[in-house]
Amino acid sequence: MGSVGRELRRVLPAAVLLYAIFVCAIPALLLWAFASLAVPPFSAALCVGLGLALGGLLLYVRVVWELVVLAGTSAAPLGMPTQLRTDGSYAWSRNPLLLGVVAILFGEAIAFRSRALAVYALAYWTLLHAFIVLREEPVLRAQFGERYASYCRRVPRWFVPRWSRS
Repeated sequence: MGSVGRELRRVLPAAVLLYAIFVCAIPALLLWAFASLAVPPFSAALCVGLGLALGGLLLYVRVVWELVVLAGTSAAPLGMPTQLRTDGSYAWSRNPLLLGVVAILFGEAIAFRSRALAVYALAYWTLLHAFIVLREEPVLRAQFGERYASYCRRVPRWFVPRWSRS
């Protein structure tokens, strides 16, 4: 197996464990503590929430694929980037991998109609945002200089839809 296989074997266990805790275990504990672990009845909220969560999962998988398979770089959780990625998903968000996780969390909150999960999703996103602004971005600015500054001017930190006139 080549370098892609080695990188996937290195990254996947940590990613699965980390996100199993933050995306599955903690929300399940919150639901158990504040509501019910029962499957919610069919409703528009369930459909919207599951759609958002599925979209977040697909985005997460796509970005890991772009990083590991197409770009040959790492997608290690909490690892600092070794390359400045500005194409693919990174052309419309500077943090698409984390945006996928946040979408999953908000999707869970909507699907279960849970205030506790909504507060958790918001707290998670707030802590991610603080980490990115206070730790990751200064490192990237120092590492990649004007290329990173130019990228920051073109691409939003999270996501802002841009409508073109065509």
